[in-house]
Amino acid sequence: MATLVGAASLVIHHNIETPRPYQVAFSTVGDKCHEDSEDEDSGLILDRRSGQVLHCGFAGFGGSGSVGPDYYGPQGVFAGDEVYRVTKLSLPLARGDGLSDADQDAVERLVEKIARENGQKESPPLLERVTWELGLNGLVLGLTLLIALALRGYYMDL
Repeated sequence: MATLVGAASLVIHHNIETPRPYQVAFSTVGDKCHEDSEDEDSGLILDRRSGQVLHCGFAGFGGSGSVGPDYYGPQGVFAGDEVYRVTKLSLPLARGDGLSDADQDAVERLVEKIARENGQKESPPLLERVTWELGLNGLVLGLTLLIALALRGYYMDL
């Protein structure tokens, strides 16, 4: 029963999850555009190798032009100066071997800071938190009980 409640809660959580407008993703020039991201307006997509902003085109992701506040206009919910702030960080970090996991984390922290500056709350709404916690705990409890009952049945037959 707990497993079913947990699974149902996780399905509900997935269906009600509030989209976060200030997001950054990392890809590579030539990769297929993400079908689940709908379009470029879902956030910034940066090249893992160069740190440049990528744009979804006919043949997948393509790069952008020169860097500077005059060249970067708004991208989705990001204003031009915010795009510039992100690329001002990502481009130097990407020099050499591209963006490492630590570099990507630094860029994500900057995007979170920009989101907070624009009024985006850090924590998800209450319903999202409740369905996630209930779902996760329900699945763990249900599977634990199922394993315990299976072990009990196994050792009772010995």
